[in-house]
Amino acid sequence: MPLLHPLTTNFLPTLSLTLSLTLSWLLGHFPHLHTLEPSSHHTLFSTHSSPSGITGLWGDIDRRAFHVLRADHARAVLRQNSSREPMKFLARHGFKTLGAESLILVPGGARWRRQRGVVARMFTVDAMREGRGAVLRCAAEAVGWLVRACEEGRGSREGCLGHGEGRVCMEALNLFELYSLLVFGRVSMGYDFGFFKKEDQEAVAVERGHGECCGQMQTCRCLSLSAVANSFAFLQNDVATRSKPQNLFNPKTQFYSFPTEYNQEYKFHSNVVRQLMAEIIGQELDKSLTNYDIKDAEGKDDSANLVTHLVKATLEEQFQPSSQAPSSKSTDAPKCPFATSTPSRTCTVHSSIPATMTRSQREETIDNVSSILRTLLMAGFETTAVSLSYVVYFLSLHPRCQDQCYEEAIRVLGPRTTDTPTYQDFDPEDLVYCRAVFTETIRIHLPVIFTTRVLEKDMTFDTGVGDDRVTFPRGTKAIISPTAIHADERNFERAKEFVPERWVKRQVDDQGVERWVERNYEEEKKENVSSVPSDPMTPESISAANPQNFFSFSDGARNCVGKRLAILESSVMIAMMFRDLRVELAEDKFELVTKRKFATVGPVRLPVVFRRRED
Repeated sequence: MPLLHPLTTNFLPTLSLTLSLTLSWLLGHFPHLHTLEPSSHHTLFSTHSSPSGITGLWGDIDRRAFHVLRADHARAVLRQNSSREPMKFLARHGFKTLGAESLILVPGGARWRRQRGVVARMFTVDAMREGRGAVLRCAAEAVGWLVRACEEGRGSREGCLGHGEGRVCMEALNLFELYSLLVFGRVSMGYDFGFFKKEDQEAVAVERGHGECCGQMQTCRCLSLSAVANSFAFLQNDVATRSKPQNLFNPKTQFYSFPTEYNQEYKFHSNVVRQLMAEIIGQELDKSLTNYDIKDAEGKDDSANLVTHLVKATLEEQFQPSSQAPSSKSTDAPKCPFATSTPSRTCTVHSSIPATMTRSQREETIDNVSSILRTLLMAGFETTAVSLSYVVYFLSLHPRCQDQCYEEAIRVLGPRTTDTPTYQDFDPEDLVYCRAVFTETIRIHLPVIFTTRVLEKDMTFDTGVGDDRVTFPRGTKAIISPTAIHADERNFERAKEFVPERWVKRQVDDQGVERWVERNYEEEKKENVSSVPSDPMTPESISAANPQNFFSFSDGARNCVGKRLAILESSVMIAMMFRDLRVELAEDKFELVTKRKFATVGPVRLPVVFRRRED
C-alpha cells in the first residue's frame, strides 16, 4: 500500500509529499497504467490497495484519484456522484470521433440530464416489450445464417480444425458485431442494415485463405464486416490508437490534418459513418418538420424510435427557449425547410421553429443528434458484441452450460422450425438460465475497463485497520473497475470461477415442472441457505450472489442506459444459438488475449467452431 497514506493524509501541499507521490507514481503505478490494458489495472488495484481495498493514485498525472475494491464503497461512490471527467488525452480524440454531445464524455450538468432523459425513453420496460419481436427476428436471422453455413459445409479443407460437414469456423466477434448492429438499427433507429439476408450471403460472408482465423487451417470461412460495421470498428480502434501514451507526442497520430495514409483512412471511415447518420437523421428531420406539434413531441408516440425523440428534443432546445410559453400553431403552410427530396411538401410548425433554415442550422441539428446517436451506437453495438463473444468463449469451456441453455431454449422457444417464432410465442423473462449465463460472463469479463466519477462532496471510508477512516475531498477522481471488484472474494464467492448457478437455481413450479428461477440473495441470507450437495465444489454448491455487488452496468444516475436492450438481445441470442448449435474453440491450446478499443476491451482473436446440433 505504498501510495495510500501519503495521498490520503488530507493531501498536504508539501514538497516532500509531492516528491513522494511523483516517485511512487512513476516507479510503482506507471508500468501498470501506461499500457491501458485491463490486466495491468487489475494488478495495480490488487497489489497497491489497503486492507479495505482502497488504492490511491494519480488519475491524469495532475489529478488525485483513488480506486475501491469493496462493493459497498463502489456503490456509495456511484450513487452519490454523477459528474465525470474522462482522461484528457482520451477525451480529445473521443470528442473528435463521437462529437461534442457524446453522453459518455460530457461531464454532467443540465444538458447531460436532458439528453439522458430523452434517450432513456427508448429503453424503458414498455419500450423493450415492444422491441422484443424485432430482437427475436434479428437473432433468428443471424442463427439461421449460421445454420445454413454449417449445412453447406463450405470452406472445408484438410488442415483446418474447424471445417467439415455440418460445421463452420469463424471469428466470434465479427459475427456478434453484425448481430448487435442489426438489433440497434431496427430497434432504436428504425433502420435495417440488412445483414444475414439469405439472398445476400456474399455481402456478409466470404471464403478466404489467411492465417489468423483458426490456427492450423489453410482456408477458413469468416464473416466479412459490412462497410458500415467496419467503419465503426475502425473508429473505435482509432481512438485507442491515438490515445496510447507512446503516441501522445507523435504528430502523425495527434494531428488529423497530416497527409498520412492512416489519416486518409480515418477520413474515409469517418465519412462513411457521417453520411449514414446524415441520411437517417435527415429523413427523420424532414418527417418531424412536416407536421411538427410541440404536444406531440412531449407526449408518447408509440411509432417513434430513438432518432425521432432525439430530433424533436434537439429542435425544441435549438429553437424553443425554455422560458417561452408555447404559442398556437402557425396558420400558414410554409415550405418544409428540411424537405430536400420533396420540396412541395408543407409544414405546420411551432412558431418558435423557423419555417426556413439555413444549411448551417440543418447541419447543427444533425450534428447534435448524430453525436448522441454515434455514442450509443458505437458503445452499444461493440459492448454487446464483445460480451457475446465472451459468452461463446466460456460456454466452449463449459459444455454442460450449453446443454442447460439448450434445454431452456427448447422449453421457451420450442423446437427449431422453418418459421421464425413471434414475440407473442414467448416471454424473454422465461430465459432465466440464458440470462444468468450472460450475467456471469460480464461479471468476469466486462467489455468496459472502468468508469470514473468526480466527487461532488467529501467522502469518508473505513480503511480496514481498526477504527481508522480516510476522507477524500470534493473534486477527487474516483476510478471504479467493475471487473476488479467482481474478482474480489469479499464481493463474490469463488469469484474467478464461471458459475451461472450463483444467480439461479432449479425449482419445481405449480405444475410440477422443474425449471430455473432467479435466486433471492436476501431471503437465502436470512434463512442461511447454501445449496450444498455431497460434492462441495459442484456448481450448485455456491451461495447466492448479491446483485448489489454487480456493477457491469454501473450504478446511480449514470448507469448503462441501454441495459435492458443489452440483456434482451443477449439472452435471446444465447437461447436461439444454443438451441440449434454447439460451439467449441477452434484451437486445442487457445489462450484468450484481450485488446483495448476506445472504451471497450475485447478478444484480439477468438476462432470458434459452430456445429449443427442434432439432438
